Amino acid sequence: MLISCQGQYTSKVVFPEAISRDISLLKETYLSIPLDMECNDSILFISDFRGDSLLWLYNIKNNDFLHRLAPFGEGPNNFLSPIEIKLSDSVLIIHNRWHYSLKKYYIDSEMQIQTKIAEINRLPTDMDRLHPLNDSTYIASGRFNEGRYAILDSKGKIVKYLGEYPAYFSGEADIPNFPKFMFHQTMFDSNSKGNKLACATTHVLDIMEYTKDSVNLSHRLFLSPYEYGFRQNEYSAQAIESTKNEIGVKRMYTTDNFIYLLYKPFTEKQFYELKSKSCEIWIFDWEGNAIKKLIINGDIITFCVDRDNNTIYCITDAPDPTIGKIIINN
Repeated sequence: MLISCQGQYTSKVVFPEAISRDISLLKETYLSIPLDMECNDSILFISDFRGDSLLWLYNIKNNDFLHRLAPFGEGPNNFLSPIEIKLSDSVLIIHNRWHYSLKKYYIDSEMQIQTKIAEINRLPTDMDRLHPLNDSTYIASGRFNEGRYAILDSKGKIVKYLGEYPAYFSGEADIPNFPKFMFHQTMFDSNSKGNKLACATTHVLDIMEYTKDSVNLSHRLFLSPYEYGFRQNEYSAQAIESTKNEIGVKRMYTTDNFIYLLYKPFTEKQFYELKSKSCEIWIFDWEGNAIKKLIINGDIITFCVDRDNNTIYCITDAPDPTIGKIIINN
């Protein structure tokens, strides 16, 4: 059974400024299903779901591909789909999401993988997404009865659970954690300088502060109305989403200044019926303030933002996957 949102949680977040932006096309790709993007100065790291290599490197200055990493396969130096990438200065983390393993590497000035500095061969099988908090600690989302998130040590062992799921409509607080996890699947990104963590689901954004010993919720932002029901037995669970829900947040990227959310302002039915696709980029600061909304003339699959917070790099279908850019501030 579905229970509607009530009271104050019936309207989307309001932005003080909304600006229309076009996508400038840069380079057609041979990616099959682009997943994530990271920006490291003039290099874009783009992960692919399917292909001989699962990680592509694109040189922005040369408008061409540099090389490919993460070869697909079962061998000791290979990777299996899908991979989740996290990049911090000269360290690259590659998380094999459905195969519960992680490898951490140094990369050199030519963006080639050099020394492996850490490896976890068996992460908890109830885990979904993973994000580093420091050199030896990770936070993970997943199917946990004890809390919304798990904290893992450098060996991949869960050391504690924390956090609660949103409860924005009548009865949501009483839904078990497993179907809540199925609906509120979480994306992570962080502000390393300020020790802040952004946790986004399709309709809710959490901003958390963390230290070496603790992770605490600082702001919880209701982004747009949603409702869902569920089915659950001993072995499985299903979140039954309302057809009235907008698609909501599909991707998130953060810099030290802002949080960027790729938002799809349509229901699934509306999206597939539209002849002209569009989407929005929602921008927040790390205090949870809504800064501006970019209305994009075109559809974005995934994206990242440069360190100057002036250019969004994205993958768009034109009609095949193509790298594009969007200027944030004129």
